[in-house]
Parts: sequence; structure tokens; C-alpha cells
Amino acid sequence: MKSISYDLNGGLLTHNLQSNEMTYVVSLLDSEAADDALFDLFDLYDLGISFNIEMETNHENQDLSVKYQVDQGYLPLSFIKDGLTLEQKLDISLGIIDISRFFEKNSQFVLALDPVNILFHKEEKQVRILYVGIRGIMPIAKEHEGLVNDQVKKFFESLFQYTDRIFKSLPPHEQMANIQLRQSIENAKNLDELESLLRKEQEGLPNRMERLIKWQKEEEERKKQERKKAVRKKAIQKKHSLSKEDVIKIVNNYRKRKLRLNIMLGVIAIIVGVTSFFLSQKYLFPTNQMDQQMEDNLKKGKDLAALQKYEEAVQHFNKIKLTNLGKEDTQIILTSYLNAKQPQKIIELEPSLTNDIINFYIKIKDFDTIKKLKPQHPIIQFEQAIIKQDEKTVISLKDQVPLDDRRKMMIAFAMLAENDLKKALGFAKEQKQQALEETLSNIEKNDFGKAYEYVNKQSSKFLTRIMKERELDYIRKSTLADSEKKKKAEPILKEIEKLKKD
Repeated sequence: MKSISYDLNGGLLTHNLQSNEMTYVVSLLDSEAADDALFDLFDLYDLGISFNIEMETNHENQDLSVKYQVDQGYLPLSFIKDGLTLEQKLDISLGIIDISRFFEKNSQFVLALDPVNILFHKEEKQVRILYVGIRGIMPIAKEHEGLVNDQVKKFFESLFQYTDRIFKSLPPHEQMANIQLRQSIENAKNLDELESLLRKEQEGLPNRMERLIKWQKEEEERKKQERKKAVRKKAIQKKHSLSKEDVIKIVNNYRKRKLRLNIMLGVIAIIVGVTSFFLSQKYLFPTNQMDQQMEDNLKKGKDLAALQKYEEAVQHFNKIKLTNLGKEDTQIILTSYLNAKQPQKIIELEPSLTNDIINFYIKIKDFDTIKKLKPQHPIIQFEQAIIKQDEKTVISLKDQVPLDDRRKMMIAFAMLAENDLKKALGFAKEQKQQALEETLSNIEKNDFGKAYEYVNKQSSKFLTRIMKERELDYIRKSTLADSEKKKKAEPILKEIEKLKKD
């Protein structure tokens, strides 16, 4: 393969793998106004945003061809993303923030944060982008139309999202750190907040690396001991394997001893019963013995968590108190409850983590676990209302929960379901949700095709059901013949009923 091509923002980006040249071809929206505006793209190299370029415009078919002279050492993120370390991801993120500030100040340019459009130099820790659009001159894809901050957050969410296999292979404290980082990114209001939290992550890397190396060594030692135990167990089983004659002899001896054994068992039961009574008395249970039991349960739980036996681990963690534990042990315990699908315990121990826990299960689409939570917190009540498709409760809780883009969308559609489109549009505008506002405007115009494009990306039964109901209402009020109305309405009704039951 000599070259590879990608669709990017209405044009075609071609990467020559032999020469490392990259060329972008796009049809201009306004070729007459293009010449002066396109000249500004040459300055992006000096600003450290892009590369040196050569441009050619074909005024007959309004095509623009941009050839990028990619500096040596820069590789597209799409090639190297899977092999990036956390340190490199943080370097890339901080570089993206620096670049994004330019686009916030110069809104005539269009930022396209796509892995094929972002290039990273590992040695120099530098980030640059290829294609930069110009409003009114080049086409703009929907995902690049909104606020720069929203696009940056979406890109970071993808960058720091591990595959399920890699996430489960991480030590518990790293799993929790990753969940908290992605949640902090989602909650960040602007580029300054994003930069601040990423720099804190960067500062904490040396300590995290020490903990990770320590955990890896302990993990290797545990596996080594497990292998030794398995070998010893196999040797013992072989040594003590019984012949047919041995088995017959043991059975005969057992019959002779059966009566005597029954008497002994009765005595043991009495002894155990009396001992249990005395041991249950707190004044006979020395403090150091209680501390030792807590340490034993903590160690056993941590060992099991390291082996990803989370359900067994939490059985030991249930027997200890978190009040005097260090941060690392606390994270291991909380992450074990998370992986054992016992979020209720985490919420009871650390109520401040409620939003993080709920968002974790939303991201992995485990709504059954959210359903089972005790509705003690507005966030839980809100998410359970979405699962139950209870629009009134969703709207009533809108001022009591932290609002991310997803929740804003759910609230606006709940308002739509309550036949208050005007209120839904006002809410979307107030929250600066441009894509949501545009979707609601399409619904207002009965342009359901465009509206479904947006809704289908969300994979939400709540949103889809509201859309179907809106479409059904439109069909019923239309001037179509009754037979045609029935024909169009029946499949939609079936889908609505199915969405309500699921």
C-alpha cells in the first residue's frame, strides 16, 4: 500500500506512506472570496500550529489542493494512539490546549480534532495539526461546528478512554484515577480548567509510576507463588493418590470408627459453641487482635483484587473500616466494589463519588446496576427517572444535578415530551448547546430525518421514544388519507411500545 486516504471535514486527506507527504483536496464554497482568506493559512506554520504548505486552486471546478510538508519525526495520531503512554497522552493534550486557544480567539478558522489530522513528535513532545478550515470558504462537518472547548473535551474523552481489556488489566488505583480524570474532563467549563487538571495529572505521574512499578513487582511475585503452590499441590496429589486396595481399607476402617467419631463430633460442637460465645464478647477481644484481623482482611482483599477476583475481595473489605486507611488502599477498595458491581457500597462510603460512579455505569451502558441503587441522591433519582422514562421527574430534578452535555439533552427532550418545545429550545440556547438547539429546530420544522441523525448517535431509548412519539403526532395531524396515516403510524406505534417495555 503506497497511500491511504481519509474523509475529513468534507474533503479528502491522502497520506503517501513512502514519502510521508500529505495532501488535502476539498471543494470550495466560495472560490471568489477564497484567495485572500486562504493566504492566512501560510501563517499557521510560524505560529507552530501547522506545517509549511503548497496550495493550488482550480477555479473551474472550485477545488482546493493543499500539500503539507510534514517535518521529520511527526506521525499521525491514528497510527500511534494505541501505543501511547499516559505521559505522552498528557503531552499531546496540553499541546492541543495551546493550539485550541488560537481557534478560540480567531473564530474564522475551523478546528478539526480528528486523529488523522493531529500529528505528534514523540522526542520533541510537540503537537501540530494539518487541515485548518476557514468559515464560509470551506465546508464544515457537524462535529467541528460547535464550541472549541466542547470539541477538545470530546477528543480528550476518546484519548484517555481505555479498551475494556486494558482497563481491567490496570491496578485498582489506576482504574479509579482514570475514571476520575475522564469525569473531571467532562465537568471542565473551559480550556483553563482543562489545562489546570491535566498539569496536576502530569505532576502526579512520578508517584503513580512508582506505585505502578511496585504493584507490577508484587503482581509478578504473587503469580510466581501461585505457580509454586500449583506445582506443590500437583506433587502432593500424585504422592497421595490411592490405589483401589487403599480405598477399600479406608472405608472399612471408617465403619469401625463411625460410632466413636459421632461421639467426638458432639464434644467438638459443645467446645466450638462455648468458644464462639466468649469470642463474641468485645471485652475479651483485645484491640491489637482486632487490628491484626483488619490487616489480614485488607491484605487478603488486596491480593484478590490484584488477581481481579473482585467479588471475593469485597467479602474481606466488608469486614474493615475505611476511616484510618491511606489513599491507595481506599482507592483499591472502592475500585473493587466498582468491579464487583456493588456501587451502593461505594456511595455509602464516599457519597461525593456518586456522580463519578453513575457516569461510569452509564459509559459502559450498565443501566441494570443503576436501577438497583437506593434513590437517596438526586443524581440517582435523575438517572433512574431516565431509565423509567419519567419525564416529569427528569425536569423537576434539573437544578439539583450537575449538568453535562448528555443530561442537558435528556432535560430538553423531557420538555419536548411534555409538549413544551419552546421551553426546550430556550433551555438548549441557555446552556449553549448548539447541536441540540439545531436538532430541536429541525423537529419544530418537522424535519425528522436530520433530527434522527443526531438522536441515533446517542443510543438512548429515552430520546428515541420521544422522537417516535413526536413523529407519530405529526403523522396523525397531517392531511394524509386515513389509510395512509394508519399505514405509517402502525410500525411507529409498535416501536414506541417496545421502547417502553425494554
